[in-house]
Amino acid sequence: MNYNAPLPNQIEINLFGGGNAYGETVLIHLGFNTWIVVDSILNPYSNIPVVLEYFESIGENPSNIKLIIATHWHDDHIKGIHDIYTKSGSDFVISEALSKPYLAKLITLDEYKQSQNSGLKEFGKIISTSYSRKNTLKKAVQDRVLYSSVVNNTTIKVTALSPSDRAIELFQQEMTGIINEAYNLNLTFKKNNQNHSSIVILVEVGTTKILLGGDLEVTSDFKTGWHQVCNSILSPKDKSVEIFKIPHHGSVNGHHDNVWETIICDDHVAILTPYGFGKKKLPSADDKARLLERSNESYITSTDLTLKKSKKKDTTVNRIIKEFNYNIFEKKFDFGQIQLRRDIDADVGVKFEVVLYGEASKLADLVHE
Repeated sequence: MNYNAPLPNQIEINLFGGGNAYGETVLIHLGFNTWIVVDSILNPYSNIPVVLEYFESIGENPSNIKLIIATHWHDDHIKGIHDIYTKSGSDFVISEALSKPYLAKLITLDEYKQSQNSGLKEFGKIISTSYSRKNTLKKAVQDRVLYSSVVNNTTIKVTALSPSDRAIELFQQEMTGIINEAYNLNLTFKKNNQNHSSIVILVEVGTTKILLGGDLEVTSDFKTGWHQVCNSILSPKDKSVEIFKIPHHGSVNGHHDNVWETIICDDHVAILTPYGFGKKKLPSADDKARLLERSNESYITSTDLTLKKSKKKDTTVNRIIKEFNYNIFEKKFDFGQIQLRRDIDADVGVKFEVVLYGEASKLADLVHE
C-alpha cells in the first residue's frame, strides 16, 4: 500500500485488522512526531508487526513511539507487540490486573504445560526486556493518566478508564482458580471467558477526544465493565468524544447505552474490526443493525468474515515449487486499514478525513453475513 506520512500538526488514527482471528491494532499520531500504539497484529505474509511496516513505508522512526498499550493478553491483540517494544524503546502499559505474581505464574504455567499461548509468550518476552532495560512496566487502572505532554501549546493526554478495582479483584480470583485447576488436573492453560480487565483508553489531543474500547464487556456487576467506565471520574460526560473504536468487534456484550448517550458526540465516527474465528462471527447481523442505528459514520476493516481453508496443491505443483525453491502464500486473510486525519487546530465542525485501504469499508456496505 502507498501511504503519505501525516503532517506534524495532524492527528492521525489508524485501525488495522482482518476478518478472522487476525486481530487488531490502533496506531495514533498525536501530532509533532509523537505516536502511541494500542495492541498489535502481524502481517500474516511477512510475519512483521503491521505498525512497523507502516512506519517503514512513511519513513517514520519507531523511537517516536512514546507509549505502547496491551489492552489485554488475548492472542488476537498482542502478536508482535514485543518487536515494537524492542525497536521503539518506549514505555509499555499492561493492566493492573496482571500483577507480577499472577503474570509470572501464568507464564510459568504456560511454559510448563507447553500450551503455546502466544499472548503469554509475548508478555514473557516483554517482561524480560523491561528487566534488562531497568524499565518498569506501567500499570493501567481506572482514572490513571498514562501519558501527558504539552507540545506547541497543545495538551496531549492518554488516560486509562478501566479496569476498575472490582474488575481487577474478580480477574485475579478467576486466574487463581484457573491456575490451580490447571496444575492439579494437568490441563493446558485456558483463557477466561468474560473480559473484566481489558483496558479502555481515552486519548485527548487539544480539544479532540478519542475513545478506544479494547475488548471490554458489559457485566452484571455495576462496579466493573462499561458500567464503571461511564461512572469513572475522568470519563467525559459531555458527549465530546468524536472517534470511538467499538469494543469487542461490535458484539452486543460490549454495548452500553450510556456510552452513546453521555460520552460519544452526535457527529462522531465509529471504527471496528470483525472477528471470524469459530462458529460465531462478529459483528452479527443484529450487531450491524444496532451499530448503524447509533452511527451513520461507521467503518469496518474487513467485509469478509470467512476464515478460508488451505487448498490442497497438486503433487506436480508441489514438486516444481520445491525444485525451484519458491514460496507460495495462499491468501487466507482479508486485511484492511481505516485511517482518519484532521489538523489539530481545525475549526469546530471540521470532520476527519476518512481513507480506507485494503478490505476496509463502510459498515453499511457490509453485505456478507
